[in-house]
Amino acid sequence: MRRPHSLNVLEACLERLEVANRAWIGLATEHHAHLVANRLPLAEALLAPMEEALLRLDEDEDVRIRTTMDLACDLELESDPPPRLEILVERLGTEGAGLRERGLRLRATIVEAAQLAGRVRAVAEIGWKITETSLKLVRAQATAASRPPAAYVAGGRRTTGTAVPVFQRAWSA
Repeated sequence: MRRPHSLNVLEACLERLEVANRAWIGLATEHHAHLVANRLPLAEALLAPMEEALLRLDEDEDVRIRTTMDLACDLELESDPPPRLEILVERLGTEGAGLRERGLRLRATIVEAAQLAGRVRAVAEIGWKITETSLKLVRAQATAASRPPAAYVAGGRRTTGTAVPVFQRAWSA
């Protein structure tokens, strides 16, 4: 069997996806380190490059899907939905060894990226909860500071900090 051109394109696409995922992992690792060390301006500076890397990954993934469909057609397989890599490798026989290896490497890289994304999300969620708690405390302090002191408190105890002490029982007479 003659080696289809779409196989060469798919192998190159898988390799490009692995490189792009590795680049994202590098950015995300640095972002995670900045989050953990509370270097928020440095972490924020990495958000745009991380988003750009994800957009490039999305474009490469579209190319991979189209190329997988082209290879399926070349191998006279059903192309919609695109067949799994194992099916392509099985149909290719010995020609599919490189495709299998690139697919396994890409899968391992994607698993690593997903685990790292989970860690980044967990740290960001903890930071968000801490920020929300701090804001609640600051709001409560600001509200308490802006209110005038009460004239009396429950139980008829005398208030402090007012010009004239007032007793609650005096109001009920």
